[in-house]
Amino acid sequence: MYVAQRAQSFEYLCARLDVRGSACTVLLVYRPASVVSVITSIADQMVPPKTVTCRHRASDPWFDDECRTARKNCRRLERQSHRSLAVMDRWRTKLRSYRRLTRRKHADFWHISIEGQKTSPRRLWRSIDQLMGREKQAASPDITASVFYKHFVDKIWGVCASTDGAADPVFRPGQDGSKLDVFQPVDVDEITSLIASLPNKQCSSSDPIPT
Repeated sequence: MYVAQRAQSFEYLCARLDVRGSACTVLLVYRPASVVSVITSIADQMVPPKTVTCRHRASDPWFDDECRTARKNCRRLERQSHRSLAVMDRWRTKLRSYRRLTRRKHADFWHISIEGQKTSPRRLWRSIDQLMGREKQAASPDITASVFYKHFVDKIWGVCASTDGAADPVFRPGQDGSKLDVFQPVDVDEITSLIASLPNKQCSSSDPIPT
């Protein structure tokens, strides 16, 4: 019914052109742009254009061939589910089974990965960050030392502006006999030596640590 109605609407819009016989030939030869414009407007009324964003992402590391086969079977049954109630029940059963499978694969993969990386904290935290969706972002080459400096200056000035006129802080007296006796004093030479010993990979390429 829906297809028939759309076909009738298309025929009605085409009939409004009222171009027949030699007139149609003249338009196609001497004014093809007009014909294309009218046909395009009819197509836009029948099938309105819309913008669609397609995001391509790699499969999860735990999504193996067994998951792909199960998903393929679910989609096949979904296409056939309108034929009968029995097929629809089979599709729903297969879909529940597919969801249980993916949850189990996901849990088993990360459990084994984390258990096997207990002796390597760096790899362990990298896996945890990937699991939580907070993987490290690549540094942008557009961020220069001046932009980096301005960002923190603006941030500090913003905090100062938001606390301007606030009441003075209240300090509570410490307990009797409490003091900082664990920290050792350092001098300028020691700090300079520590900074000079850092590798260049720990700083931005646009603002390297002087050596």
